[in-house]
Amino acid sequence: MMYQVKNPDAVISTERLLPFSARRVFAAFEQPELLAQWWGPDGFRNTFERFEFKPGGRWVFVMHGPNGADYPNESIFREIQSDTRIVIEHIVKPWFMLIVTLTARGEQTHLS
Repeated sequence: MMYQVKNPDAVISTERLLPFSARRVFAAFEQPELLAQWWGPDGFRNTFERFEFKPGGRWVFVMHGPNGADYPNESIFREIQSDTRIVIEHIVKPWFMLIVTLTARGEQTHLS
């Protein structure tokens, strides 16, 4: 069941400690061939039409669901700080802002 958030200021957050360097985690975002492999829910695959990994760059793609349905997406990279921060604005419904923060902890990375 999906719920629509009526409060545009609502925040959802999660965090993980990953067994990879911040450089390697950042690369999984900046390299479209890597990002396409893991982005989205389990069972989905992605087709990227445009991927401009730079501030103001567009990211246009289709997520293909395991049920055969296609879900068009379009986002803008609002901020990119190498190995530490990525801000993505999803500009089609449902609108959201995704802020990814990477903090190195030795050979591990705290992702929030």
